[in-house]
Amino acid sequence: MVDLEPEDCFALATYKIDGALKKQTKDELPYIFVIVSVPDLTAESVGAKVPAELQEFVAWVTASGSIARKRDLEDRIVEVLNEEGHPAFASTRKRIADARWYVLGAKKADKLLRELLFERVFALRTRNFSRQFGRAELDMHFSLSRDLTPLATYLDMLRDAGYPRVTTLLERGDY
Repeated sequence: MVDLEPEDCFALATYKIDGALKKQTKDELPYIFVIVSVPDLTAESVGAKVPAELQEFVAWVTASGSIARKRDLEDRIVEVLNEEGHPAFASTRKRIADARWYVLGAKKADKLLRELLFERVFALRTRNFSRQFGRAELDMHFSLSRDLTPLATYLDMLRDAGYPRVTTLLERGDY
């Protein structure tokens, strides 16, 4: 829909770009997004490895209107899966650790958003977007290979050139 291959596409809510720029201005520090790309990692693919009784329990908790602090319960379940070395958690964690990681500075995200607004924000080209897609967000789509910087490249630059150079690159919107 935005002329990017699905495996080369990363969607970022436009409000997050705006929030990152505001935080960068307020804190007087460059703001970066760190993105991990794990092809075909979905809730369904992870859930398929989780025991059926645990899936049913989580579904019951999620549907319950009387259970407060559901997020705390979900976090505890993940903690237990991690401690026990459950295959669903271990294999997912390994896929994330082995995946490609990228960096995108807030200034570059904003710069690309403004340059490619109608090309990469599908919602702006779609009549009645909010009616068709309900509660969908307005997302800016980035090319992982062309718009983002590999994390290793970013860390090499940080090591070799230092904070002042990397800060300048981030502030100019080059990273």
